[in-house]
Amino acid sequence: MTTAEENSPTKDLDLESLPPKERAGALIELLKTSVEPVSQNMGYKLGIVVITIVMIVLWFIYMGMIIGVGGAVFYHVAQHGWLLETPGGLWGIVAYALPIIIGPVLLLFMIKPIISKPVQSSPTRTLKRNQDPLLFIFIEQLCDAVGAPRPTSIKVNCDVNASASLHHGFWSLFSREVSLTIGMPLIAGLSLRQFGGVLAHEFGHFSQGAGMRLTFLVRLISHWFTRVVYERDQLDYRIDQIGNISTLLKVIIQIALKATRGILWCLMMIGNAVSGMMLRQMEYDADRYETRYFGSNTFATTLRRIRLLGVAYQQAMGDLGTFFEEDRLVDNFPQLVAHNMSNFTRE
Repeated sequence: MTTAEENSPTKDLDLESLPPKERAGALIELLKTSVEPVSQNMGYKLGIVVITIVMIVLWFIYMGMIIGVGGAVFYHVAQHGWLLETPGGLWGIVAYALPIIIGPVLLLFMIKPIISKPVQSSPTRTLKRNQDPLLFIFIEQLCDAVGAPRPTSIKVNCDVNASASLHHGFWSLFSREVSLTIGMPLIAGLSLRQFGGVLAHEFGHFSQGAGMRLTFLVRLISHWFTRVVYERDQLDYRIDQIGNISTLLKVIIQIALKATRGILWCLMMIGNAVSGMMLRQMEYDADRYETRYFGSNTFATTLRRIRLLGVAYQQAMGDLGTFFEEDRLVDNFPQLVAHNMSNFTRE
């Protein structure tokens, strides 16, 4: 029985013994070999469609709840004016006024997640072919080998991650324009073979075609639910800082916030339960591209290496705070991450 490492097109290439430029050129030449595509059966494809529909329905359920709350408040104002005319009118006034106060506040906090902006992610820089020709050739050769469309744009940031996405987000659902984002610490901390494996994984997502587009919708909705449940925006912080607000209004606001997050949490958990297995399968299929091309041993060492880079990244972020207090700046953050990782003991 042969192993994935023995079937890997790169099994006989001693990359580490070559100088960096020759190493990249040798690997690019070798990448002209193609790998067997990962097949997906009809049941799996049908499951993706069904799960996508369920996630869209969950989002519309939340929209329906907003409309329902707004309609209930309007109906109460229009139809329950008779409460103001009841004997011993104080309780009638309270019964009429309380929904008018609570309803709009709840409605506001239900609408807030839709219009709130996410916390800004790591800034990216778009690479140009004339500045990094070798990287572009390397990526395009690997795309051809995996049978994936070539990325429309290649971006870099300082995260310990690489990602494949639609080039223009939602508006690229019906096109083949895809974008690749590469975390610079991966380049600083991985060997060329390991780095190529990470890219093969991302290009495995590119090759999933319609599946990638449907899972984009699933991830978009799932991440939105997760973000609005756990992420605090500027309005949340401003509410915490208001000191002169009445106790009653504070209680109403807190109830509205918890009720909104409770509803969103329930929808988020349903979405995670429905989509989790499919998203794991998509990642597994992308892993199979990486393993088929670079072998199982490289795949395993890359996973361990990325975990170490994650720890080194957290240490580097702490270093930035220390350096700032000392009026110093870091010349090369990815190299700082790699340096921190090189100081780890085996234990």
